[in-house]
Amino acid sequence: MGRKVSREAAVQALVGNPNVKIAAADCGVSERTLHRWLREPDFSVRLAEAQRGVTKRVVRSVIGRAEKAVRVLDEIMSNVETAAPARVSAAKTVLEFTLKAIELEEIVGRIEMLERRADG
Repeated sequence: MGRKVSREAAVQALVGNPNVKIAAADCGVSERTLHRWLREPDFSVRLAEAQRGVTKRVVRSVIGRAEKAVRVLDEIMSNVETAAPARVSAAKTVLEFTLKAIELEEIVGRIEMLERRADG
């Protein structure tokens, strides 16, 4: 059972710090052991799952703040009292993210269409 705990601790250490030397020290195993575990498919899968979990939480957090960020950019962009470079920067940022969002929507739409065709 201690072995599982060590591996789980190693996964968490690597998620928190991808530097193998530091992660090994954090979880109390040697670098050599950690490198060996990284070559094992089960360990690599568990690490990838843990990393995806962190990524999902970060993405949800960012999405939750997106509307507020857009409001702030709109306030800066719309306020004639704000310095012109700041207004231009805010406008540019809004336009860049708008274009990226449109591109992503188009890509998702194409993927969904292809999936429907494949299922069809």
